[in-house]
Amino acid sequence: MKRINIKSFIPLIILFVFIVTGCRHSQDGQAQLQSEIDALQNQIQKIEEDYKPGFGKLMSTVQAHHAKLWYAGENENWKLAEFEVHEIEETFEEIVELRGDQHNAAELVPELIDPLLKNVEEAAQNQELIAFNRDYQQLTSGCNDCHLEAGVEFIRIQIPTETGFYNQNFNVKN
Repeated sequence: MKRINIKSFIPLIILFVFIVTGCRHSQDGQAQLQSEIDALQNQIQKIEEDYKPGFGKLMSTVQAHHAKLWYAGENENWKLAEFEVHEIEETFEEIVELRGDQHNAAELVPELIDPLLKNVEEAAQNQELIAFNRDYQQLTSGCNDCHLEAGVEFIRIQIPTETGFYNQNFNVKN
């Protein structure tokens, strides 16, 4: 019988041990990394929830831009009017994304508000004051219709009568 020389297997044994322990450490490292990723995702989710603006705050932003839109149009500052339309659109997008489940916003905004905003935007792009005034009045009525449908009919929006933005000049024509 031939004897097996163990010394000839030492490099193979070392390689085997290295592979087994390396895989185990790799798996431990992956598990630890996945655990850290999960923890970070949970923190991000908590931060997003903590800093998610309330429905009322978002609607107050819309209301401010609604008023600025009026003064921009009345002063035929068409670039500002277009800007304010886009600000309103962006805020409504946030409302639908972040708070769409409240007051049926995910359905009401696209149905009642978006088409009216497009009309106001078109009037501003065409620099048509009469069309702007008509479309702005329809937008304002649409806001109140939306509030009625949402069950907050006690919130009535109107065409501004005084500017609350004392630090902005709306009479800069473009």
